Amino acid sequence: MPEKFVPEQYETDAWGMSHFFDGVQHEHYSQLRKALYDLLGRRGYFRYNSGERTLGEKQQQQIASIFKRFGYDNPPAFDHYVKVLQLPF
Repeated sequence: MPEKFVPEQYETDAWGMSHFFDGVQHEHYSQLRKALYDLLGRRGYFRYNSGERTLGEKQQQQIASIFKRFGYDNPPAFDHYVKVLQLPF
């Protein structure tokens, strides 16, 4: 009889971007914001910022790579992080 137990796997999701642009040079601000809108959608950006939705680890990595493209080696810090159980279905 096959075992039906699946081990728990967690992911660290994030939300809130109120300090994203604190260390960003003025000349990069609009381009970075546009790149985030392109990735998340304009509505999506505000939903992730307000906490209505959370960003998964893959999306966080994509955002970090956008900042890296503009020469910012440290990924931006989110306001909140939460561990989320990943369901296998």
